[in-house]
Amino acid sequence: LSHDREDIMFTSKELARWSSKPTAGCLEGMKHLAGYISGRMRVVYNFKWRDPEPKRKLVVKVDTDFAGCLVTRMSTSGGCLMLNGCLVKGWAKTQPTVAQSTCEAEFVGANAGGKEALGYANMLKEIGMPVEGGVHMETDASAAIGVAKRSGVGKLRHLHVCFLWLQEQVKLGNIILHKIAGEDNTADIYTKHLPAQDMKRKLFNENFTNVT
Repeated sequence: LSHDREDIMFTSKELARWSSKPTAGCLEGMKHLAGYISGRMRVVYNFKWRDPEPKRKLVVKVDTDFAGCLVTRMSTSGGCLMLNGCLVKGWAKTQPTVAQSTCEAEFVGANAGGKEALGYANMLKEIGMPVEGGVHMETDASAAIGVAKRSGVGKLRHLHVCFLWLQEQVKLGNIILHKIAGEDNTADIYTKHLPAQDMKRKLFNENFTNVT
């Protein structure tokens, strides 16, 4: 269900991480997830009617939970792609290495979101539906925005060179960064456990879903 349910994507990812060696805590997590789904049986996605040739705006919303796993201290990157206000893709992934700072974790998450967005933009271009004005990235991480807008990694010497790719894309204008408030960042639902009411508010805040 997590492929179609944005509200359970993070929880499903966390449960899947421990499926090879399940514990009693994993069972309790599964029970909580089953209880949540039984109380909210469906999610309706709202795709608004568009003109045949609209100006296409692609927005990627990203967020990261630094060292959120209490066992491995690994961080989670998450985000979603919005094409003209309609949800087209979402993801929740555990970062492959342990980040040494919030800035590093957020920057890695922004880098992953940028790759997802530009890949989708290239696909649209190939089918004759190019995105106008570059990809717009929204994040609540001021530090990650600062690193992305400068050249070089500065004090973050241990970062792999591939992360400089995001700086290049920002400099070329392929990705336009926007700072948003944390409470307005819908990508929160992909990176951490949220109370049901907060989850519903985040979804309605974007106005692309209806949880019933």
